[in-house]
Amino acid sequence: MSDSDKKKLESHISNLFKYNKQMSVKTSRSRFKAIISRSLHELALRDIILFFGSLVTTMFMLLNGIIKLLTSSR
Repeated sequence: MSDSDKKKLESHISNLFKYNKQMSVKTSRSRFKAIISRSLHELALRDIILFFGSLVTTMFMLLNGIIKLLTSSR
């Protein structure tokens, strides 16, 4: 590795550490609210998917039971 590559790498690493030390523009409260709202949306989407999965399963079982009743009565 040449000296210029080493200097570029060192400057890049120092810039990374400098960026990590800077204060965030957002407050911790607003970041917390954003995380909670995103989590609630993800939970709601998960609940909707589970609900429709259960609904489809129940409808299939109901249809299966109706077909069994119609075919067994003959």
